[in-house]
Amino acid sequence: MIQQAVLLCAGKGTRLGDISANQAKPLIEAAGKPFVSWFIEDLINVGVKDIVILTGHLGGQFELLRQTYSQVRLVTSNLMVNKGVLGIPGLADKFLVANGDCYPIFKESTDLGNLLTTSRRSTVCTKEKAKVVVDCGLAVVDKVSVGMGLINCGQFSSMIDILGHFDLDTNLHINNPEGLEGARTWLSGKTFTVSSQ
Repeated sequence: MIQQAVLLCAGKGTRLGDISANQAKPLIEAAGKPFVSWFIEDLINVGVKDIVILTGHLGGQFELLRQTYSQVRLVTSNLMVNKGVLGIPGLADKFLVANGDCYPIFKESTDLGNLLTTSRRSTVCTKEKAKVVVDCGLAVVDKVSVGMGLINCGQFSSMIDILGHFDLDTNLHINNPEGLEGARTWLSGKTFTVSSQ
């Protein structure tokens, strides 16, 4: 099973305007806790042991996640110094990468666990497959794929084949104030727990 996740949280979140002027976008409150905490807890629930938060803008604010979750560690992203994702100490051969401002909603509560338990090697997508996985906000990749120069999750999810089948119902993306309010509304009514069973 894949036991490492990299959450990309280094951006400035300028499309949220004043809402994210002094707060890192993934840390904006949604239904009682930081937005990114919802996905962190889902990852922990399916057995992910190492959750790397790749920080940049307002990076010091993410310390609260490290203090809250023993599985979380913080790495500052600097493409010039440490090559971003490739510069993460202890980067696994295969890992999940996801945008910190997205929360994937799977059709089945077991789909996240299924995605992480497959053993098939990732491969470059065909154009047809790319249409299916583009913009889903997460993908399972390997170091070789990252070495091809894929830096952000949009590129990951459009160019790299997912390792296991899952159906993504929708993706909460807090890329603007309307998206943030929609995410808050949905998460306030969230009743299921993600499970690997």
